[in-house]
Amino acid sequence: MINEPLLHNYSQLREESRKSSAAKVLAGMAIGACVAMLATSSGPSTNSMSLWLNQPKDEFNWNITQVLEWKSLQNFINLAVSPLGDLYGVQIYDDKKNKYHFLYQYNFLKGTWDLWDGKIEVADVKFDKVGRRYILDPKGNVYGPASNTTVILPGVSDFEVTTDGRIYAISNSTVSSTNAYLDG
Repeated sequence: MINEPLLHNYSQLREESRKSSAAKVLAGMAIGACVAMLATSSGPSTNSMSLWLNQPKDEFNWNITQVLEWKSLQNFINLAVSPLGDLYGVQIYDDKKNKYHFLYQYNFLKGTWDLWDGKIEVADVKFDKVGRRYILDPKGNVYGPASNTTVILPGVSDFEVTTDGRIYAISNSTVSSTNAYLDG
């Protein structure tokens, strides 16, 4: 036989638990309704942020830019981009007797390739991490960033400049490749 006062206490606890659960649900619904009302009201500010994503947050204006037309890309043997964003291209011109190598820099404002320096022929161009230009001429001479007339490394077929300013070069005087470096 079940003790009647114990059964009464259990029923009372169960009823109170239902009431507190219902109160929690109603409180949650009231808070949700308040948040929804605040989110959808415009308020005094015209730039108030909405919690809903149905309103635009920013205004974008699309501007028409100039179309880049790439003309005369034939005869380019190398393209290089400096760390500063400058675009360079090496072209070969052949007049049936000689080959000429010239370096061009792309002018983004005019949309043209401008001759970089007509006094020196350029077979390749490389850059260090700060944008200093190193040039290899067709005879295998590497020119440093400070001068286009001072050879810093002769007899090179290819080279690379590291981030710490060293130059690793492949010599063209021997069959096997050798690495050399200069502190730049």
